[in-house]
Amino acid sequence: MTTSRRTTDEWIKSRQDMTFVERLSDIQETDRDIKVGDRVMFTNVSGFIFGPFEVIGISKDNELWKYGRCVFLNKDSYWYPCKPEELTLI
Repeated sequence: MTTSRRTTDEWIKSRQDMTFVERLSDIQETDRDIKVGDRVMFTNVSGFIFGPFEVIGISKDNELWKYGRCVFLNKDSYWYPCKPEELTLI
């Protein structure tokens, strides 16, 4: 399930403690240059695939960055970032 654009935009604007970037390559070296606005499929740890979702933000200024989580999607848990390797561009 996806979350509305209004809800996710308001959440991003409210996060004064985080700096968001437009591309994953702005914060790490990568061969998957995911960017805000891209459509992706999400694969969880059990191998189940969900989506499509839209990338709504990319940031390393969150407590989950140490686990590699930095890509935010417009899914129900939009506030919980995904790892780039869990995403497939479509």
